Amino acid sequence: MTTINLDSVVEDTGGNFNTTSHIYHVPATGRYFAQALLRPDDSEFTTAGGPNIGVGIHTSNIDGTWFRWYKVMPQNSGGVRISLDYRRIAQWNASDQLRLYAFHETGVDETLFRASMQIWRIS
Repeated sequence: MTTINLDSVVEDTGGNFNTTSHIYHVPATGRYFAQALLRPDDSEFTTAGGPNIGVGIHTSNIDGTWFRWYKVMPQNSGGVRISLDYRRIAQWNASDQLRLYAFHETGVDETLFRASMQIWRIS
């Protein structure tokens, strides 16, 4: 499982995201809504049967009940456009280190066209 490189920040009023480590530092203990969107490169989906791809936001790059799996089926024309949407509500503690990560069943790093992550404290 690979941490996704998110090299730019649109809004981070608390300065909690590190663009070098690609880690979000939880500012306060509470309940959070986390959302991500991955847009893999079209050329990733040309193999027969299609790959299994997993996406998560967590304190480590591991599989668990919060990890979402997708089965992506290729098109006969040689590719498919897809966006992988991820959402969760979780209780995190101050100073937890969150990251967006993914797993591609072939074991190769996912080639991404675009990726984003948003985290909001809701209580």
